Amino acid sequence: MTLPNPPRSKVLQSIINSLKPGGAYFRGEFAAPSHLHESVDHMLGPTLCGVSVMYCITTSLAYGGAGLGTMWGEHTGREFLEDAGFIDIQVARMEGDPLHNIFVSTKR
Repeated sequence: MTLPNPPRSKVLQSIINSLKPGGAYFRGEFAAPSHLHESVDHMLGPTLCGVSVMYCITTSLAYGGAGLGTMWGEHTGREFLEDAGFIDIQVARMEGDPLHNIFVSTKR
């Protein structure tokens, strides 16, 4: 799910504020597409979308969150990290793990 102007993440803002310049932040996310139509061919796309819609989004909205759910994807993850002020955002995968992306980003 991609938002045209993602809201500033309070969590990411707190994390970047706690880092020294040059400090790194590692974040694990599902290696899922940011756009719903791209999830059809993903190994667990339909399942993750279902969980995202039925639990993650509704729970987030119930507690005043942005309602992003489980399916951020690389594009939306980068947007949020950039919006919080991180630079040099890299996305890595671990050998043998097709389900997760590891975002590695640095504070200015």
